[in-house]
Amino acid sequence: MFINRHQELAALERMFQSETAQFFVLYGRRRVGAHWGSNLEIDMLTENVDDSHWFGECKWWNAPVGENVLNSLIEKTKKVPDQWKHHPRYVLFSVSGFTDALKQRSEKEGVFLIAANDLF
Repeated sequence: MFINRHQELAALERMFQSETAQFFVLYGRRRVGAHWGSNLEIDMLTENVDDSHWFGECKWWNAPVGENVLNSLIEKTKKVPDQWKHHPRYVLFSVSGFTDALKQRSEKEGVFLIAANDLF
């Protein structure tokens, strides 16, 4: 399924208006935002009160999200300014869930996986 940027932003807005999402994303955060540039797109960035930084990717696919999305996000974080590289954590949002391989890896590496049904 393909959605345009306007539809994606509207869906993100609905998702982050839920009580669960607001608690998860805002509790303990100094700043929450996104980075969209000509050569780098990261859907969610947070600067946290413990000086860690979380990087998130949101996927609105019909298929479960796999390790390739996590690998891509990790590569993207290497391109952010140095002040955003302290204690990185990764968060993946998916409307269609996650592959078993990614679930297993996330348990080992402490990656947060959030499916749409976790929020609504």
